[in-house]
Formats: sequence, structure tokens, C-alpha cells
Amino acid sequence: MTYKCAVVDVPFGGAKGGIRINPKDYNEEELQRITRRYTAELVKKHFIGPGIDVPAPDYGTGPREMAWIADTYQALNPGSLDGLACVTGKPVSQGGIRGRTEATDAVCFLRRGKRAELPRT
Repeated sequence: MTYKCAVVDVPFGGAKGGIRINPKDYNEEELQRITRRYTAELVKKHFIGPGIDVPAPDYGTGPREMAWIADTYQALNPGSLDGLACVTGKPVSQGGIRGRTEATDAVCFLRRGKRAELPRT
């Protein structure tokens, strides 16, 4: 994330937080409750939101979990105009962006190419 944001010159990227569990040990309903409770705690402590911190999917999470986070954030912040911007990696059908997954590979490829062009010292 740090590299993607640096390439487009936006001041985000790098922070991580989470819950230490093995998602394979839980069914979908339990994972949803865990994710929503975690999100509620982040909201309560003002640790999540557009302009505060915008979580992204990482190991053990994906669009499904990001959609749960966005939904919970919006439920706890009724009337928020930018509620969907509280998280990245949502499914396209729920406000996500097409090509997000491929963007990481594209940025890494572009950065490698730029590094190859630098003169050796």
C-alpha cells in the first residue's frame, strides 16, 4: 500500500491492525460477528474513518470482510456522506473499484522498471 500511494502521491499507506485468529476455525456467521465487533471498537475509539485510517484487506481477509466493515461503519455513523470511504477493497457491487487487485502488481512492475532506469553508482 505504501508503494501504491507513493506512486500517485497521496499521503496514505502502511498501517496495519487486526485480530489474531485463524479464520479457518470459524464459520461465516462467526467471522461476521467478530469483524463487526472489531469495527465497532475501532469506531468507538475513533480509529477508523475517511481521513483517520482506512483499512485494506490483508492476510485472511478480502472483499467480504471489507464489506462487513463498511456496513458496520455506516450503521454506526448514520448520515455520513463518505461512509463507504472508511475501507478499501470492497466488492465492486458495494462501492469497490474495478482493478484494485491488479493495481498492486502493476505498481510493482512500474517501480521495478523505474529502478532499472536509474544510473548505477
